This record gives sequence, C-alpha cells and structure tokens, in this order.
Amino acid sequence: MIDTGTATTPREVVIPALRRLGIPAECLRFVIVTHPDLDHQGGLAAIKESCSAVITACGFYDRAMVSDPEKLRSDRYQAYQREHGLGFNEEEGAWMRKNSGAPVEIDVTFSGGETLMLGDRRLVVLHAPGHSAGHLVIHEPESGRLFSSDAIHGSACPGTGGGPALCPT
Repeated sequence: MIDTGTATTPREVVIPALRRLGIPAECLRFVIVTHPDLDHQGGLAAIKESCSAVITACGFYDRAMVSDPEKLRSDRYQAYQREHGLGFNEEEGAWMRKNSGAPVEIDVTFSGGETLMLGDRRLVVLHAPGHSAGHLVIHEPESGRLFSSDAIHGSACPGTGGGPALCPT
C-alpha cells in the first residue's frame, strides 16, 4: 500500500475495500508513506492497528514527522505561517489534530535506490525531494509505472539538515 489517507481513511475506506475484495486485513504486509502530510500519513497508526503484520516505511529524512503527528503540525504546517503568513485558527487546528492520526513507530526508512520484491513484482524506491526532504516515489521498471504523489512547496520544504531548503529566487 502506498500512503494511508487521513486518520479515518483506513476504517472508512481501506479495510472495507479489502473486505469487498476478499482480502483479509492481516494480508496487508507493507505500507510506504510517500511524505509527511496528514492526508498521506494520518491513517498509518490505524493501518498498523488493523493489519497486524504490516511493515511501515517512509523516507529517511521524513521519519520524525511521519511517526509523530505533533512534529508534523509544528515543523511542517507551521512553516506555512513562517513563509507565507498563513496560519490556522483553533477550529482548523482541531481538524488537523483529528485527521493526522496517532504516533506510530516506523519500521523501515528509505533513502532511494532500494529494490523491493513483492511477490513477482520488482519495485524501486526513488528519492524525490521537493515536496518534503525525504519524499519518495516508487517505480516499477518492468511495466514503466511510477507511483507518485503531490508536488513542490518551495522554501517551505525542509532541507535535509532540518532547516528550510535553499530555493533559488
């Protein structure tokens, strides 16, 4: 599985879809979060709770924000306020807390170049920083498919050293 949606997505969408397909939740073995945003990692704790054998993974540089929703809110979403003067009110902050899920342990991190064998499918993990410092995309060379998500945020993108990325002006 690639990305998990918000905190409620696994219970409302993913697990029911698996049931309709006749796939037991415990058969889900691997989930990769492409980057730290609540609509991509918010459901990770619920997936881990519902799918007992799942291995969780994300980009090396994104581990702290993917595993800790409070760090996601303070380090990523507060950047919008610093960069653009855009913040969020109390109601929006409550919505973000509700949808960014619970803290979760990340089992594996990737830095790009790793190959995953899932059955007879070979998937290559690629590091694609821009939307986040550890943003990942997944390539299936045999079919030419690329599994990707979202775009670039400019100077709000955190650099690998923890500060803002340097962006040309």
